[in-house]
Amino acid sequence: MDNEVDNYLQKRLKVPSFWDKIRQKFKIMSLSEQEIESMRVVLINEGKPFFISNHNSNERIDELMIRYYDERIETLPKDAVYDLHNLFIDFKNAIGKEYEWFALSDFICTMNLMYSLNGWFRGKMFLIIKSLSN
Repeated sequence: MDNEVDNYLQKRLKVPSFWDKIRQKFKIMSLSEQEIESMRVVLINEGKPFFISNHNSNERIDELMIRYYDERIETLPKDAVYDLHNLFIDFKNAIGKEYEWFALSDFICTMNLMYSLNGWFRGKMFLIIKSLSN
């Protein structure tokens, strides 16, 4: 593994201190709605193709995740948008195939987890099932 991958993994696996968490919360709170919205636009316009290419559209659950990608990005809280955007930027700025692979995997896995944040996707699934039964 090269140094860039090692540095990336150390950064991602480091447990933030109490003060690091406070600093990040203040940074996120200081972001304007326009800045958050521009992050959402990047995630939708640039991140979605990578998300789609890493999912099997033949699987029903993947098909639904792809269909509701934009809506999920639009409904994420500020801190989740900020974190996801930073992961995507890490991927875009990756140098070297191995680093790129780690960064893309991190982005895709984190995005997958965002569907279950606050029970969002489960609620969406219940609505879909209910509409099919009517």
